[in-house]
This record gives sequence, structure tokens and C-alpha cells, in this order.
Amino acid sequence: MALVELDRARRPEAVAAWAGEYRRLAETLREPRPDVAGTIVAALASFCTPARAQALSEVHATGAAGRTRANAVVEAFGDAMAPAFVALLDDPAARNNARALVPMMCEHGRQLAPALVARLAQAGPGANRAIIKVLGFAGPGYEGVLAEQLEHGDEHTGREAVQALAHIGSSKAAAIVGIHLRKGNNAVRAAAEEALRHFSPAAASVAMRDLLGNREFVLRHPQIAVRLIERADQAGMTQLEPALRALVPFRYRFWNPALVRVARRASTMVGRR
Repeated sequence: MALVELDRARRPEAVAAWAGEYRRLAETLREPRPDVAGTIVAALASFCTPARAQALSEVHATGAAGRTRANAVVEAFGDAMAPAFVALLDDPAARNNARALVPMMCEHGRQLAPALVARLAQAGPGANRAIIKVLGFAGPGYEGVLAEQLEHGDEHTGREAVQALAHIGSSKAAAIVGIHLRKGNNAVRAAAEEALRHFSPAAASVAMRDLLGNREFVLRHPQIAVRLIERADQAGMTQLEPALRALVPFRYRFWNPALVRVARRASTMVGRR
């Protein structure tokens, strides 16, 4: 394959150019000649070995010029790179060196995401968390996949999934984070509360309204409720008034100072509206 010769000659720009041409040809032949298109795609994938993925990540880490060259290669090969990336991340012997791979993958999150999602079930814990991080850079559309990762019970995976949802930043992502702030274990709850701070007020408002409108949640976690009210006040959220008004009667629970603080903060915020 010509790509092998170009790679041996250390001509990454030429590798990227030819790989791009092969991908475009495969796309053109997908309907009339799926057999030929499949052969081309398979050939591109076979070129993308873990060793080449490692070399590419090292080039990417050398600076602006290296990032440009490496990104051009990843852009040209597209999701054909995904199996090599996952294999490298799953290799214990290469794991430390593979850390430089993740930032490069994140830059191409939208392009790589479909192929990476298909490998989540088979990936080891290290690769799994890296894939989750990349999905956060893929944009809206992957909230459901990340929500599934929150169900695994692994603390590190849960935190990574919450952070990825915050990076997506959609209202759907905020709603998922809100659910896990309400229902998750202590580790996930702490990560979810922190993540909710990073959503825009528009995206977070529905989740905040649901949380503060949930009497059981407020009774169990009044300290979190106070912090959420303070965040809502700072962000100028105006859609929470019904939920806040329902919290004001807690001022009479003088035997529970934490709930009294919730009521006072809610009353102060309502009074400003």
C-alpha cells in the first residue's frame, strides 16, 4: 500500500492527503460498489496500528506544528483510527505514553465518537474513561450513552461521565446530571453538584427547578439545596420561583437549622423578584 511507503519516508502530509482521497473514494463507491468500498475502508483500518497511533500522539505533543500535522492525519483517516486508539489505551505497557493520545482524540471527538461508542462495551476501564472524556467533546447526541455509564457504579467512571455531560452543556445533559445529583451515591452526587455549576443558566434552570421542587431531596440534602439556591441567585435564574416559594415554610422548622437556612435563602431570592 502506498501509505506504508509514505509513512516510512516520514511524509505525514502525503499520508494524510492520500488517506483522505481513499476515504472519499470509498464514500463514492459505498452505494454502487459496497464490496470495493469495504475493501478500501478495511485497508485504511489495517494501516492504523497502535504503534502508528502512538507515534501520532507523540507528534501531536511536540507543539503547534506537530498538532497541525497529526490532526491532518486523524482528520483524513477518521473513525478508522478508533480501533488503534482504543487498543493503545487498553495496553498496560503503553498506558503512560498513551496519555498524550487523549487530547488529540478530544480534538476529533465528533468524528471519532460513533466508532468509539461501538467499543465501549469491550474496552477496559482506562480506555472506557478515555472514550467517555472524548464523548464530552463530541457535542449533543451522546447524553444517553453517558447516562448509561453513570449506572456502572465505578466512582472514577461516574465522575468522568458527569464531567463529559457538563462539557456537552445541553439541557438534556443538565437534566441527567440533576437526576444523579438527586439519586447518586456520595461520590457521584459531589461530582454532579460541581458539574451543574458549569452549565449555562438556560441549560441548568430546568434541572435546578426539579431539584429544588423535590421535597424529599431538600429534606435529605439541605446543605446542597442552599448551595443550589445561591448558584441560582448568582446566575439570575427567574424560572425557579414556584419551587422557591414552596421552600419558604421550612423557616418554621426551628429544630432543623439547615432547613431554616434553605427557607431563608429561598425567601431572600423570591423577595428580589
